Amino acid sequence: MTPAAIRRGTIVPWCLMWLVLGHLRADGAIITKEQDLERRAANLFEKAQKDAVSGRPSEALDRYAALVKAYPRTSVAARAHWEVVRLNEAFGDYIAAFDALQILIDHFAGHFEKALRKQFEIALKVLTRYDALGRMPDGRAPKDMPKREQVSSMLRIVVENGPYVEFAAEANYYLAVALEKEGKAPQAAMQHEDFLDRFPKHALADDSAYQVAYILYKNWLKMKGGAPTHRERAAMAMQWFLARYPESDKAAQARRCLDEVRHGEKADLVQLAEYYQARGNERAAAVYYRELASRFPELATEGSGLRERVMALMEKYPELKDAPKQGDGLPGLGLPEGLMPLPEEMGLDVFDFENWEEEEGGALNVER
Repeated sequence: MTPAAIRRGTIVPWCLMWLVLGHLRADGAIITKEQDLERRAANLFEKAQKDAVSGRPSEALDRYAALVKAYPRTSVAARAHWEVVRLNEAFGDYIAAFDALQILIDHFAGHFEKALRKQFEIALKVLTRYDALGRMPDGRAPKDMPKREQVSSMLRIVVENGPYVEFAAEANYYLAVALEKEGKAPQAAMQHEDFLDRFPKHALADDSAYQVAYILYKNWLKMKGGAPTHRERAAMAMQWFLARYPESDKAAQARRCLDEVRHGEKADLVQLAEYYQARGNERAAAVYYRELASRFPELATEGSGLRERVMALMEKYPELKDAPKQGDGLPGLGLPEGLMPLPEEMGLDVFDFENWEEEEGGALNVER
């Protein structure tokens, strides 16, 4: 270009044109900026592919990651994201794979359903691995697993991403499972309850209902000996489950749990009655013998020793005949004959999980 042209300012428009449109190819054709970005991205993608084929997956991952960062709007960006997912999953970096899928969900509409399903698969894979790790010696456990709490976080994201996808019910169910495995029993029970409200006819509904009851049952076992409230909750939840799902494959196990709860209550009442009897507090013993006969009528049949004892004690302490029993307002712990209402329909706060650890005591304080 001549000095005169430069003085007339001709070079300035050409510079602006290059910045806007791109640059000239060797054959004189103009390459736009978008085309240049596509070319660079395609070259980087090809190099990453060669690294992967040549047995250099770490280098391939670095190139794919660099591509999606530098050229996020190019036509190969989505394919690069999928390669980032694949390689991170192969390396066991499930969090990085999950996050890459979230970018596909948020920014690549055509990949939404496939990416969301893959997120769900990865979350389940991590959940399953934690099940396996629970049976491993500590020395064999891998050190690169996500924190246990991140599994429920993954599933919660899946639920929020796709509340109406075909696997939404399963995602909600496994979120409850993950919460329990993370040691968050109250949250797990409430999540199972939410699942039952939203998907009452789902194939997993009976299992979810059983899990609520079983969580309450395990909590009673932990508090055994001093928590009649926990026992009542566990019993009612098991009864409700058996009434609603009598044909469930969990029914036999639920009946065994309920039998254990019944046995525990009976043993507690006998122990309390005998304790006060041995201390010479006959009136306090009468309260528990009466309670025992009321809650377990099969022990107080005609001519039985318990029935005769209770009748004699009621004659001696007539004021106890009409006194409220410990179980008034609650169903007995026998198996239900008909359909039981939900606990909240009975006006009972069975699923109040906030003070599990704090609740203490249990036996009626009848000694005066």
